[in-house]
Amino acid sequence: MQTPVNNPPAMPVPDKDTVTRFFEAARTGDDVVLEALLAQHPSLVTNNQSATGATALIIAAGAGRLEAVWILQSKGADIHAADNGDQSALFYAGLHGEQNVAEYLISQGVDPAAKNRSGISPIDIANASDFHALGENMKRERAEYVARQFDEAWRERLAEQKALRDNIQQVTEIVGSGLSADVAAPAKAAFRKPKITGANPGF
Repeated sequence: MQTPVNNPPAMPVPDKDTVTRFFEAARTGDDVVLEALLAQHPSLVTNNQSATGATALIIAAGAGRLEAVWILQSKGADIHAADNGDQSALFYAGLHGEQNVAEYLISQGVDPAAKNRSGISPIDIANASDFHALGENMKRERAEYVARQFDEAWRERLAEQKALRDNIQQVTEIVGSGLSADVAAPAKAAFRKPKITGANPGF
């Protein structure tokens, strides 16, 4: 006799009013409502506005709601998502002069030099919107992020090279110790060259 499978109950599909409340909570920074709606309808985190393609995280970023951005990201929202015009959350932050949100997004790897379909980047839109200080800060933050990523990748590469040298030295000592071939051969076979990757700046 086949044992019946107890499938978990299906999550309710959010209706239009719920979706509207969700996006409004992201825009206004109503974190209590935002978390409550996400608890009831986790799929909301991937919803986007039909007219623009903007996600709730993008809307929150444009409104300067950093805590809402954190909540949405922690629930699985893609921080790199873009709207129908290939405009990211960072683009919206730049458009509205939201410095704190912009700094956070850049720290998470969102590229302020990435261009939308019209060839405009978050740095460009910040400057065009008269947020010149923000545009300059974006340039600086990007340069610092790239430098940190390069430094971390380079340190990792140096550590891998050191591990390679240590392994070579160990095998050399085993082979040179006068061990018989049947003992030394397995030691040689156990040696594996670690993969050495190049530095990746992250953008």
